[in-house]
Amino acid sequence: TNTEFLPGYTTFDIRTRIPLSRQLILNAGIENVFDRRYELFPGFPDGGRTFQAGLNYQF
Repeated sequence: TNTEFLPGYTTFDIRTRIPLSRQLILNAGIENVFDRRYELFPGFPDGGRTFQAGLNYQF
C-alpha cells in the first residue's frame, strides 16, 4: 500500500455574537486567523483564512 504522511497542524478561529436588540443578533467570525497552510488530504490544500458575517432575527 502507498502511505502518505501529512504533518500535524493547528488553526485558530474567532467567533462572536453581538446582540443589537432583543430580536436582532450580529454573528461574525474568522476561521484560520493566522492563515496557516495545511492539507487535509495529500495534494488538496485548505482554502486559507475565511471570514463570515450574518444576522439572526427572531420574530
